[in-house]
Amino acid sequence: MCPDRSTSTGTSVTSDSQPGRYRVTLRFTADDNGPAASGYWTDPHTAQRAYRSWIGTHGSTTVRIQLTEQTARRSLVLASWTRSTGEVTGCPRGHQRAGSG
Repeated sequence: MCPDRSTSTGTSVTSDSQPGRYRVTLRFTADDNGPAASGYWTDPHTAQRAYRSWIGTHGSTTVRIQLTEQTARRSLVLASWTRSTGEVTGCPRGHQRAGSG
């Protein structure tokens, strides 16, 4: 689901005062209000590895995993995964599946 409207709190892997720009969120239910866990990274490659790792270790029929870029003005979904849709990238513009187009 794009854009990210999640309000969950997460564990920061950067300094406590300044969370990283890239956030990976693991939502345990399809409902946006369900329980979730998040991590923040400053490096986009590290965040991408975490996103892929979480798909491999936590991917199930009920979870949604998202990689977002956080700025002061917006939250842009870079990639989202569910078992039913697979990976969708380029959200909110395009809504294309990874590897397509």
